[in-house]
Amino acid sequence: MLGTSSGRFDPTTDGPLAHANMLMHGSVTRLVTALLLAAAGYAILRTDTLPRWAGRTGYLLAAVNLAFVRRCSSGWTRPRFYSALGWGNTALTAGLITYLAAAVGIAAMRRAPKQAVATAR
Repeated sequence: MLGTSSGRFDPTTDGPLAHANMLMHGSVTRLVTALLLAAAGYAILRTDTLPRWAGRTGYLLAAVNLAFVRRCSSGWTRPRFYSALGWGNTALTAGLITYLAAAVGIAAMRRAPKQAVATAR
């Protein structure tokens, strides 16, 4: 970024580490996210700390992320859906985990008062 006078240097597509950066934005990120979601789904289903739908949704979103792993190596053109930097990879798969986190947070907040009343009795 500092080495260009125009200021139009994109480290995800330009420079010596661009190919590794593409993997970090694409396939590796999808693998790590799938691992996180599968572990969270397993923990939720084993401990019953949250509703069962949250654990099953974690498994489902892990499968969606795994489906994107192979497709992310189809280039780095931003408008393409399956590109490592494309809107499908960024908005769809990364956005789904945000919606899941919000839904689980709401479910946890709604469940907390019920558990406190049961504990008090």
